[in-house]
Amino acid sequence: MRPEDYIRRKIRQLLIEASIPTSNKKTSRVSGGVRKEFRDLKARSENRPRDLMKDLGVTSVKSRENKYEVLHDLLGKAIAGNEIMGDAYSRPEYIKDEFGRQAAMIKVVGDIASRDGVFFIRHTLRGAKNAKMMPFNDKVAVELLGDNIILYITKKPYSWNQPQREEKPPEKEGEEDSTKEKEEEK
Repeated sequence: MRPEDYIRRKIRQLLIEASIPTSNKKTSRVSGGVRKEFRDLKARSENRPRDLMKDLGVTSVKSRENKYEVLHDLLGKAIAGNEIMGDAYSRPEYIKDEFGRQAAMIKVVGDIASRDGVFFIRHTLRGAKNAKMMPFNDKVAVELLGDNIILYITKKPYSWNQPQREEKPPEKEGEEDSTKEKEEEK
């Protein structure tokens, strides 16, 4: 393939990808080795979470009924309260996927790689949970959506922009046995 054709094909791919609204894209996994800074941050989020929250400028999070408002408030305070995070991230925004699932989206605006940004946000959330600043225990997925980071509450990670499956209630032992008995009688 000629270099010209290769470049044209790549430009077309980028234009097509840019024309897809952010909310219609799917998230991607973060891969690669963990750098030393992240190991230190993880240890700090587990062993000294209150100190981490203090350094990020988060003294408390307003308890609200909407869990996304809690996430938005927590991350907004961490980004505004810490110069390094303020240089790396934009303020969180609310977005929805095509199935109505809500998320908080953070744009990476600084010199930090989006992949590294995911690790920092994950450890910030872990520190907030360990410091008992989050009033809920639901799993929060922190994933890449293009070059942005999204946070949404889900039981299954990497399910952004995918249909939500309704969970079947577990069958009770007595119901299953009576169903078998009725089938045998027929």
